[in-house]
Amino acid sequence: MKGVFFDVDDTLVDYDFAARSSLREVLGPAADYDAFTASDHYRRYLAGTLDFVDMRESRMADYLVQIGHDGDAVDLERRRYEGLTPFYRLFDDALPCIAQVRARGLRIGLITNNESVHQRAKLAAVALDELFDTIV
Repeated sequence: MKGVFFDVDDTLVDYDFAARSSLREVLGPAADYDAFTASDHYRRYLAGTLDFVDMRESRMADYLVQIGHDGDAVDLERRRYEGLTPFYRLFDDALPCIAQVRARGLRIGLITNNESVHQRAKLAAVALDELFDTIV
């Protein structure tokens, strides 16, 4: 049987919007998401030299130093991370695209390189968790 695989972040779910919005919610409207993510923390996570939590917390700690903020990096990162969910949203064409693929009789799956628990919670938040035959 033939099928189509989708990516989650910035393909079906507008993760960029959620990430920028949550950072601004925690650190204020001047928070610079591009500067926040410019470090090599995520690359190190993908390479296996940092686990998911350490990656997030050390990225926040380094960003706080960069902007001269004396807040608690662990607490601020927890708030930022937990604050993502209300900002998750699907791109307008996500559900119509999935429906069109299904209507053609194809199986559908998701492939992601992000942490499984995080991604599955995101899928549940936007009601995509039950639509796929396979999630990898």
